[in-house]
Amino acid sequence: RLQSPLAPTPTMPKTKMPSLLLLLLLLPLAHALAGAALQRNASQEVQPRLAASKAFPEAPEEANWTAGAVIPRGEKLDANASSCSWAAYKQCDSRWRNEPLGTSSSNTICRAGCAMSSLAMYLTTRGHSINPSELNKWLNAHGGYAQSDLLVWSAVDSAFGVSYQGQETGVAVATLQRGLAACHGIIANVRGGSHWVLLTGYAGNDAFEVHDPGFNQATYPHSQMLRFAVYH
Repeated sequence: RLQSPLAPTPTMPKTKMPSLLLLLLLLPLAHALAGAALQRNASQEVQPRLAASKAFPEAPEEANWTAGAVIPRGEKLDANASSCSWAAYKQCDSRWRNEPLGTSSSNTICRAGCAMSSLAMYLTTRGHSINPSELNKWLNAHGGYAQSDLLVWSAVDSAFGVSYQGQETGVAVATLQRGLAACHGIIANVRGGSHWVLLTGYAGNDAFEVHDPGFNQATYPHSQMLRFAVYH
């Protein structure tokens, strides 16, 4: 039997390919827009979203660990950690535990206010007597949160006479000790990246005393501190 004649091949509709010239013209514009977006994102460093993760945004310039702390209004700080009189607050204090953190519809101070509460402790230590509820309200009114509830670390600088220096990883034990001796505010990221605490002293054996706003834990080993936010 002879092979049946092949059916005619259907003619494919012609499609217009994008112009290579047009693509070449648009690429520089796309790169420029992406660069501008990155520059805007880097203008204000914010607290990373709490998660049991070691993934953090790129660190800013290195913190200055040797300069003395900025003197608060009308007061003098003794460059001795034992003289700093570190304040202590709990984020789940019944007076503010259920208050929304920032303008969040889901997070409360109790649930996610560890960084903000640690900052309130440092500001109170510096003589400003502001608790987490009061600081939360102040931050809301002064652009102190990004994405509804992420702390903008430098928002308090001018109003409270402090100076946010930036964040670092892998800071040596001796360097942290020098910072504490100068009464610097050192807020450490612990528990796998899910929590922030205020350092208050050196406990020996590479461990540091802390004021923990969320847990009843008085010390953390240096090896469990992933990142440090620093204030003068």
